[in-house]
Amino acid sequence: MADLATLQAWLIAAETAKHKLLTGSLAQTVRYNGQQEVTFAKTDIDKLDAYIASLRAQIGGIEGDARKVSRPIHFTF
Repeated sequence: MADLATLQAWLIAAETAKHKLLTGSLAQTVRYNGQQEVTFAKTDIDKLDAYIASLRAQIGGIEGDARKVSRPIHFTF
């Protein structure tokens, strides 16, 4: 699995591609894993949304793990 910074960079690229698709470009290419590319057209917007959701979930998982902190338990009588 990629690190947080890489996932965030991929998310920015994917969201930028979606914006460009929605504002008139016919196709956008997103590069990930250094060498791999995926080209999305307007008809593939659902796939792009799924990819964005997947990246957000992975980022949330990493950030959620970092936020797990045990807290004191207080009893009141």
